[in-house]
Amino acid sequence: MPMFAPTRYTTDASAEGQQAVKTAAQALVRKRLGLLDAHLANREWILDRRSVIDAYVFPMIRWASGLLPGGVSDLRNVSALHDRLAADVSVQKVLASEAA
Repeated sequence: MPMFAPTRYTTDASAEGQQAVKTAAQALVRKRLGLLDAHLANREWILDRRSVIDAYVFPMIRWASGLLPGGVSDLRNVSALHDRLAADVSVQKVLASEAA
């Protein structure tokens, strides 16, 4: 069983029960990213300057973009943070290395 399978969080093994866990998790992630989106209003970075927390959240945004229905395109500030970080030459090198 995968480490993060819905069965880890419920005893309901039915397809409906598994989907309910997945839906609840997606809602929680979207809520947290919504808080981040609001925090980023009128800001370029999470803190007053670029910091390690921006680097930490970058893979979380990438993960959410692929797993949340509709991605994060509706979270304008989160998407802008992602794009700023993705444009960094060092980040591009790491992503290219991962892809290879």
